[in-house]
Amino acid sequence: PHASIFHGVVRHITTHEPRAFILENVQGLAVGKYGSEAPITKVMDILRAIPNYEVRGWKVNTEDFFLPQHRARIYIVGVHTKKAKLRLPLSAWRPILESLKHEPSNFSHDYFLDNEEPEIVAEYERLCLKQEHRQAEGAQVGTGGQNWRAHHTNLRTKLGLGQRHRSHLTGWADFLGERMKDGLDIVFSRIA
Repeated sequence: PHASIFHGVVRHITTHEPRAFILENVQGLAVGKYGSEAPITKVMDILRAIPNYEVRGWKVNTEDFFLPQHRARIYIVGVHTKKAKLRLPLSAWRPILESLKHEPSNFSHDYFLDNEEPEIVAEYERLCLKQEHRQAEGAQVGTGGQNWRAHHTNLRTKLGLGQRHRSHLTGWADFLGERMKDGLDIVFSRIA
């Protein structure tokens, strides 16, 4: 992790002693470069040295839990053993985590407001005006960096998805950048 941010987090935990903390970072943290020790070793040593905390880490990919993205990460959980009592020790969490790898019975969209609700209509109108104003000023909307294009092209080829089909991207998708629209298109193509 970025050293100054990480050490700031450690200072915060040490000073404020929260009942629990969750840290997240890329899985590359578990890989040593050029024969050196993986950074995760030092990170875990530092976190485990904070008094009164039990600390454990897991490699997790959100895709394995039916979330609409491939996000391989390391999650680190720390629990203050004098302020919180666990029903199960952290060492026993792996089977529970594995048991969550199934298609959910409810999806996030089940909890969204309908597009006709006053709050949604008002926000949609506000975003339309904002987009019109930015375009009138000549601003490029949602282009961002371009490295994603090669990655998405390779992913489409690997998955046999072919060209983009954006007919299903309507309404709120109009406000997304090109990268997000393409990502949604890939997800929709995979589940269609």
